[in-house]
Amino acid sequence: MMNHEDTPTAGLRVTLYGRPTCEDTAIIRDRLDFLHVPFHEIDVDQDPAAAQFVESLNNGNRVTPTLVIGPTSDTLAEPGVAALDEALQRAGLRATRPRG
Repeated sequence: MMNHEDTPTAGLRVTLYGRPTCEDTAIIRDRLDFLHVPFHEIDVDQDPAAAQFVESLNNGNRVTPTLVIGPTSDTLAEPGVAALDEALQRAGLRATRPRG
């Protein structure tokens, strides 16, 4: 379990459920880091309860990455970068890299 939460965001929680060996998880993790979006990462291979939760969201499949975003608990399974950016915008997060 890893935290990537150096920047506080008022009440917003982004949780990334993934696997260390999953390329799609790495892409989404890198995108969140690039955008400076704070998030909490959970390894579904190490956390059985998290694995069951991911399966409950994805018709019994352990799909990684799966994200839960914001107070509305918007969920995404294996999102592309564009889908991630749209979900972040819906949650009120900037989906472009800050300048400066």
